[in-house]
Amino acid sequence: PSTSANGHCSTATTPPQPEKGKRVTKTFTTESAQFVKLIETAAVFTGKDDTLPVLTCVRLERHGRYLIAAATDRFRLAAVRIDVDWEPGAPDDWATMIMGDDLKQVVSSYKSVKRGRVTLASSVNSLVVSCTGSAVALTIAPADYEFPQWRGLLATPSEANGGVPNALNLELLQTFKAAKWGGEPPIIW
Repeated sequence: PSTSANGHCSTATTPPQPEKGKRVTKTFTTESAQFVKLIETAAVFTGKDDTLPVLTCVRLERHGRYLIAAATDRFRLAAVRIDVDWEPGAPDDWATMIMGDDLKQVVSSYKSVKRGRVTLASSVNSLVVSCTGSAVALTIAPADYEFPQWRGLLATPSEANGGVPNALNLELLQTFKAAKWGGEPPIIW
């Protein structure tokens, strides 16, 4: 196995075995293309400031049948979801945080896989991500940070969209239209 530059993620050509005495639970499976797109989309909204490492992470969490990826850089917030196949024993409140460099490793490892299925298994100290159609399995140390309480920052959730808060508030977008100067938007601080 090799370890990425940040020391959080290791790769192996065979699925890693759990440490002796550590319980690993298969958490979910989903289409690899959807999972990679989820990670890529959320990662756009992560921060780049290493002095605030929580903002360089993406939070993955369960919401019913969905997997939600949430990320913020303090100024923008993204909450992206995909439908996944949760294992019967997966906790209803399952959540984890993945560092930015580890997100890049996941994307580079599985982006080119056509029609593969990603499986994520979790334990107390690690996530094991594997994908059919790829010889690479990743062991990731979850980030130990408290992610901001993001749900209250977005509009009220509706059942029509699976309980995920509405991310587009048209009234707020109107403020940018009203501030337009002769065809060029002004810089708004």
